Amino acid sequence: MTGGSRLAVALLLGLAPFAGASAEDTPEEVHVYAVPPLHFYLGLGLQAVTSSGAGLSAEAGVQVLRVLAGGSIMLAGNAAGLMTYTSARCAYVLSDDELAAPYVGLGMGAVTFGDFFDQPRSTVFGSSPEVGVILGQGNLIGRMVASARLIIPWSRPGVGQYRMPWGFVAFGLLFSL
Repeated sequence: MTGGSRLAVALLLGLAPFAGASAEDTPEEVHVYAVPPLHFYLGLGLQAVTSSGAGLSAEAGVQVLRVLAGGSIMLAGNAAGLMTYTSARCAYVLSDDELAAPYVGLGMGAVTFGDFFDQPRSTVFGSSPEVGVILGQGNLIGRMVASARLIIPWSRPGVGQYRMPWGFVAFGLLFSL
């Protein structure tokens, strides 16, 4: 081998470890989880509910990484009647985005519908699929949640009870601590 050949082989051997480098071979980027891994929240919300008008809600729960679990009480009413929905809910957050994170969830609980002061009122078991967006998920204080849920009564009221709609669509804006 000549001197030039030896230099070329040495350079090739010296660069060989880097020649096949790919994305799998590079060190992984360390992800700093900006969203608190455990977050307890209390919130008050404004609701717009079909068949029942405007209302309020109160919620309490916990978020562990991407899983939300908690309970809520919703109260909405107009001249047609009063609707309350007390439920336990669970949801999955689809993103780690600290500014706007979408989620999907399901709640189950008691649906009551009827006149404000007069009997009869109807109470049945119901469920509520829900979609929403957590705004400010990275904040420990001052989160907002915009959501839409379909509240579905599972049974029909009995004889002599207030007739209940097939379901309620609720749009909400929750302010939480």
